[in-house]
Amino acid sequence: SAPPDAAEDGVPPFAIDHGMNTRIVFTRMRGADLDVEALVVGNNEMLSDRSGETREIFERGGEGLAREAATHAGTRTGESRLTAGHGLSAQFAVHSIGPRYQQKYAAAAESALHWCYRSALQLCQGSGARTIAFCALHSLRKGYPTDEGASCALRTLRRYLEREQGAFDAVILSLSLQEDYDSYLRLAPLYFPRTAAEVHDVSFLHPFLGLPIARPTSYSG
Repeated sequence: SAPPDAAEDGVPPFAIDHGMNTRIVFTRMRGADLDVEALVVGNNEMLSDRSGETREIFERGGEGLAREAATHAGTRTGESRLTAGHGLSAQFAVHSIGPRYQQKYAAAAESALHWCYRSALQLCQGSGARTIAFCALHSLRKGYPTDEGASCALRTLRRYLEREQGAFDAVILSLSLQEDYDSYLRLAPLYFPRTAAEVHDVSFLHPFLGLPIARPTSYSG
């Protein structure tokens, strides 16, 4: 079945919002290298994951970050926790527990991923951070298909920014893996369209809608 906010009668549900578009940025830079006030990173329920980009962030954050994160061990999937950034350039780190994906439980995984992004956004906003960066909270390592994860992330970001206009000056998506970066750029015009043609061109809508992704679409945020 189609996810929330899917197009009806082939018409995408999201209008052009130039102000919002200027605040969304896609980059191949790694999260630990970004100069932002809050950095969102994925982890496991015990906040003990030290693989990939998460490892780099904890290495930069140092023992202080590891000790404070350990106090939140037992965080449930779909939830996020805020700590100080410690050795990071970011003032805050937000640790979000992404779901494992199985096709027969796809709806539950999507709901959990949605809450990862939404709870992280709420914590960032509550901290007063104006510039935030997200590492991808879905991963192939946990079985999450790339396009489905990107669609859920972008849809959640769009809806949150519609409700909380002016909450952030910049929301950066740190997509160090080429596959993630390509997927987000291809799907971004559905959720953050820049032109009338993108609003009405449904040829590249994501697979949930039963329509082909016919062509790559560049998107510069």
